[in-house]
Amino acid sequence: MREKQREHVLRTTVHGAGQPPAPSFWRAPCQGRVTVAKVHTVDSERDVNCYIEQPPPHHGLVDVEAVGTSRWFAGDSYRMTCAAFAIELITAGRAEHATRECSTMVEPGCIIVKRPGEWCSLRACSKEMRRMYLRFFDEHASSVFRAFGLDKLAAVKLPAAFHAEACSLFEECLALMRERQPGFEHLLSVAAFKVLDATSRAAFPPPVSTLPETLERAVTYADLHLAELHSVGALADHLAISQEHLTRLFKRHVGMSPRRWLEARRIESACHLLAHSNARIDDVAGRAGYCDLPPFHRAFRRVVGMTPIAYRRMRRGDTPKKRTAAQLSASRTQPSPARQARAAPTVRESARRSAPHRRACRR
Repeated sequence: MREKQREHVLRTTVHGAGQPPAPSFWRAPCQGRVTVAKVHTVDSERDVNCYIEQPPPHHGLVDVEAVGTSRWFAGDSYRMTCAAFAIELITAGRAEHATRECSTMVEPGCIIVKRPGEWCSLRACSKEMRRMYLRFFDEHASSVFRAFGLDKLAAVKLPAAFHAEACSLFEECLALMRERQPGFEHLLSVAAFKVLDATSRAAFPPPVSTLPETLERAVTYADLHLAELHSVGALADHLAISQEHLTRLFKRHVGMSPRRWLEARRIESACHLLAHSNARIDDVAGRAGYCDLPPFHRAFRRVVGMTPIAYRRMRRGDTPKKRTAAQLSASRTQPSPARQARAAPTVRESARRSAPHRRACRR
């Protein structure tokens, strides 16, 4: 067993000038818990590697398999086909990172993203280069990387603020793995999730708005008060401008009138509620800012091209239940409840029909 563990770690060590000392293994004690992850630590003069033998039983946001740091010298390199999702942070020095599609120079503040089955290489180009890494179990990592948009990236250059935040989070992950306090798996998952979030925010910064300040206020207020905002005039009154000026601003910078924009916003909110909630159709219409159902149905059909019920079924993959032949024949022979209600005489009509009979009895 010790030989297998040694071979596993040696496959991840640096190939280049000088081989690090033979690794020493330590197995984490159970600390009184039955489900403690088996953590192995390898310390040397150039590397600190901690890895978990198997995924923890209670999955977190994203499950970390290994975390470590290493110091490379000029010429040190690796060439490998990735077996799992991983990210590496360059903290000092420069290196050349290459995939089958491209090659780029990475420097402090760069994060390298690795995906399973992808070939990549890394070679130190400076006198000394330092890196930190996180490797994940693939069960949940694929969906998290896809949600953050990291499944298509090779390297990301972090701004200075994100660089400091990422370094502290990597160090927190390494400290949690080495100390192995009770419940460290959950804290490790949260810290690693924050690293991925910081990487995604650096790779996909929010677009800089070019709208005028008045239009920005209009959009923000409409999004926050969609249910109470029933007309374009009310929006113009809140901004203390005329409705004509608001219309000119929308047509110039948005390309449509405020009425059309507000209708599109309402239908967008209604589509989200229909797809992700079980709210009734009239409740959805009220939250979207419609007082009555008929205007909501007309606007929804005009924008989406189908009724709200059909849209909800389409998004959820539901199909209307097909009635059997017996049910169809029964529905043809028996009138519907609404038809029965229309055919049933009212109290006033019953009294009018029975009046001649009562007069005849009196005679």
